Amino acid sequence: MPLTKEIRKVVACQSSCHLRHVQKVINKPEQLIKKIRGIDYRFFEKQDMYCGSGRIYNVVHYNEAMGVLDQKMNHIEKWSQISSSQVIRAAVYR
Repeated sequence: MPLTKEIRKVVACQSSCHLRHVQKVINKPEQLIKKIRGIDYRFFEKQDMYCGSGRIYNVVHYNEAMGVLDQKMNHIEKWSQISSSQVIRAAVYR
């Protein structure tokens, strides 16, 4: 189905860590998003950084995992403030 509506938004894509690091699917979500008319796609610092929640890491090493996740979320928040973005796209594929 073709996309007919233009969406004027600044967008970044946070692909799931599993998708990126385990399945080695790197650019597919971004490629889909870039096909939407009007999207201003941008990258943010440390976009490919691990989230700290793989398998049971966040259960076994809770404090360390939350520290990693906090760092990741800080990069996203910093990006959204600098770019005045309205959309951050999270992609999870199975």
